[in-house]
Amino acid sequence: MKIWIRILLVLAAVGIFACEDDPIPCDVYYGRAHVYGQTVDSMGVPVDSVAMEVLWDRVGRQGEPRNLETTMSDSLGAYSVDLEMGNYSATATVWVRLAGADSGSVGLVKFTGGCSGYETPGKLELDVVVP
Repeated sequence: MKIWIRILLVLAAVGIFACEDDPIPCDVYYGRAHVYGQTVDSMGVPVDSVAMEVLWDRVGRQGEPRNLETTMSDSLGAYSVDLEMGNYSATATVWVRLAGADSGSVGLVKFTGGCSGYETPGKLELDVVVP
């Protein structure tokens, strides 16, 4: 076998073994967002035990269905939900509404994932008025 082929094989083997330190591909690092707030009446008084829906679009994939998480406000009217946004970095539009309602509160949240690595989840506070 020619010497340059042997050298090439050795270099390839060293490269393969060097990658074993991080066997997880970077596309599994999902960006996350923490969405929280309160359900309140028109006077600003907290409303407890309200079923909530949190929706967000898949960034850059228009026409696909929205993602959906459900949660419930606690005895003080507070709610929170942690969202797994995707294995990329972007800013996403998030809707929080009463379960089954057509409207609610809307906000933007930044998140980082994919090959950019893991970072602290993006945070978004949205209060929702209960009629």
